[in-house]
Amino acid sequence: MNSWLPVHPDSDLSLHNLPYGTFSTSTLSNRIGTAVGDHVLDLRTLAEDGIFDCLGFDASTLRESTLNKFANLGREAHRALRKYLQELLREDTPRPGLLRDHIDRRNIVVIPLDEVQMHLPMELGDYTDFFVGLHHAQNCSKLFGHKGVPASYFDCPLAYHGRASSVVVSGTNSHRPHGQMQRQGETVFGPTTKLDFEVELAAFISRGNKMGDSIDADNSEDQFLVLC
Repeated sequence: MNSWLPVHPDSDLSLHNLPYGTFSTSTLSNRIGTAVGDHVLDLRTLAEDGIFDCLGFDASTLRESTLNKFANLGREAHRALRKYLQELLREDTPRPGLLRDHIDRRNIVVIPLDEVQMHLPMELGDYTDFFVGLHHAQNCSKLFGHKGVPASYFDCPLAYHGRASSVVVSGTNSHRPHGQMQRQGETVFGPTTKLDFEVELAAFISRGNKMGDSIDADNSEDQFLVLC
């Protein structure tokens, strides 16, 4: 599936991907967009022009500064938008007058990637971190004085609460955490002398559940916003 926008064959940002995100420029405030090759498509402006009104969901959610409201619409809306964007952007688009051949609109909504600043795509209320890697779980267990991971780990990975404010956009400088530690028999406060770098995989939960209620595994896929 080729696009009328230039997309390098080795690019991760082809029409088969179209990740949702939020961005700003020197002249545009935070808004929702999708990346295509070396460009970003301004979905907020397209929504304001009524381009997505035919898709059967509340397109005003795309005029927000974060993805929270759009994410809450569910998987059906997410798929409908991505399919429609593929139609608009493919080389043989059946709707050439909406974007490909609409030069004035193209000059506004198609923005070079090197001109945008990326932001966290959603406002985070909380997050849970899972120990899915055995070696990492073993190392952390030793820090707390345990001999090994609990036997239940092999049936369901352990999880713990994390601080949402520590989630930042790629490229943000990291800070060495401070805490209490033992040095020469005394408890002192200062920067940690060891750092553990990990590769993480995250999923944004787009729909909440009432306190005390659980989400059935058969319905779990509709609770997430797939960003890529």
